[in-house]
Amino acid sequence: NIDRVWSAITETDQVSKWLVPTDFKAEVGASYALKSQEDGCDMVTGKVLEAKHYKLVYSWINASCDEVETIITWTLKSEKNGTSLTMVHSGISKYPSNVAPKMIESYTGGWERCFNNLGQILS
Repeated sequence: NIDRVWSAITETDQVSKWLVPTDFKAEVGASYALKSQEDGCDMVTGKVLEAKHYKLVYSWINASCDEVETIITWTLKSEKNGTSLTMVHSGISKYPSNVAPKMIESYTGGWERCFNNLGQILS
């Protein structure tokens, strides 16, 4: 059900289960911070830009390259057999050319892990 998926990506306690422990609040203007337990992972900070059923948008600033702000956009849609969830991490091309490939690799692996965790929570 779409509200269950929406809660999983917007409620602090649920986001902390599939992402990393966080103070994230899905309220426009709210700031958040993420620090992975994994060694070598950088702190991420950001601000919620949009939070209305069923679209969530927030900035994503990696501490290792804090002059670059990327954007995470989640969109949910009710379907016959459940909920369609789309997540886009945009703006990675704004990283310097010597950093962008590393960030793409890092984010790809990180988001894959997060989606696996999210799937377990929702199943």
